Parts: sequence; C-alpha cells; structure tokens
Amino acid sequence: MSDVLAALQAALLEAELATRTKLDGAVATYIPRLATVEPDQFALAVCTIGGEVAWVGDCEAQFSLQSTSKPFAYAAALALLGRDAVRERVGVEPTGRAFDSFVRLEAGTQRPHNPMINVGAIAIAAILQAQYAAAPIGELLRQLSAFAGRDLQVDAETYLGERDTGHINRAIAYLLRHHGAFTVDVDSVLDLYFQQCAVEGTCRDLAVMAATLANGGVHPKSQMQVVSPLVARDVVAVMSTCGLYD
Repeated sequence: MSDVLAALQAALLEAELATRTKLDGAVATYIPRLATVEPDQFALAVCTIGGEVAWVGDCEAQFSLQSTSKPFAYAAALALLGRDAVRERVGVEPTGRAFDSFVRLEAGTQRPHNPMINVGAIAIAAILQAQYAAAPIGELLRQLSAFAGRDLQVDAETYLGERDTGHINRAIAYLLRHHGAFTVDVDSVLDLYFQQCAVEGTCRDLAVMAATLANGGVHPKSQMQVVSPLVARDVVAVMSTCGLYD
C-alpha cells in the first residue's frame, strides 16, 4: 500500500467513525424502490488518478445512481455535439433551487440553467435520445460503463418506479417541448432519463468514475481515453459551480 493510499484509508476510517452512528434523516420515498433501501448501509470510497482505491463500509452494495449520473450524461452530450452546440440547449449557471424544482427557464434563451438539475438533465437526455436514436439506453450504458471500467445495468424495479411516479419530471419535459428545447417524442426522452437514473453502481464505481473526470477523461486503471480532456474539464467546471443544487 502506498503512502497516499494509506493516508486516504486512515482518513476514510476516521470519517466512518465520526458519521456511521448518526441515525437522523430518512431514506428517500419519492420512488418506491428507494423507500425499501436498508438505512444502515454506509460506504465511502476514493480513487486516485493513479488508480489506487481506498474504501470503507459496504462498498460493493449496488444502488441506483440517480442524480450522480448527470455529469456523465452531460459528458456524453458534450462528446457527441461539442460545447457550443450543447450550450445552445443547456446553460451553465447555478440556480440556488432544489434539484427537481419546477423553475422558470432562462429569460430570453428559454434554456434550462444547467445540466445538474432535473430540467437541464432532461434536456441533455433529449440530446442523447436524438443522437442515440437506434439504441439510446444501450449507448448511454456503454458510456457510463466506460467511466466505471465495468458493465453497468439498469435496475428494472427502480426504472418502473421512476416512470410511474415521475410526474414533476413529466411536466418539466412537456415545458421543454413547448419551448422548443427538443423535437423528439417526450415519452422517449423521459424513458431514457428514467433509465439513466436507475442505472446501478457502487461507491467504488463512482469513485473510479470521478477519478476518470479528474484525470482528464482517462480511466485511471485501464488508461482508456473515455472522453477528451476538454470535455472532462467542462464537466468538472459545471459540477463545481452548479452541482450542489440549493
């Protein structure tokens, strides 16, 4: 174990001791599958750009990526169309609102403010749906799996719950369609978005995916160039400024 990995492991153990016993809060219930998650599960993981992983807790436990999928879907859109074309459709300004807030679009442009809130992520899904018309979820899974370095899959139960309870997201999609944000079928866009949120991974997967962005788009273990350095830079910049909602 390298000195860096040992230091990271010690820091994670310290964080685990400080937080694992905190029992306030509750699991999310807005999607049926999330309401059944074991509330005592706990995991932390860090991956260096050299490919070393430190972790504690239930790091092999699978869970749906939900909003943590948004940066990687944004990266896929940037890689397909380039920064200028994507920014014509989705802005890069923070909103100070909740992730699922039914907010006004940008004055004048009628764009979503940024791709890290649901309205922007649905606009990104519309881009991907149009570009991946033949097999949208298969292509997006391929991209997400490249970031993780292993094959990721959609959890069917979570996806169906997203589809059956996502009324705010459905309203957002129709608002975008009304303003001409996309021209493809609303239901097909939502289907891709709901499946995107239902992709399952682990804390270790997300640590490796984050390290790929931090490493200029190069997977830290395989050395595969997943996205270009410019795409990775743009994604990290938007995450830094717009990725924490309110």
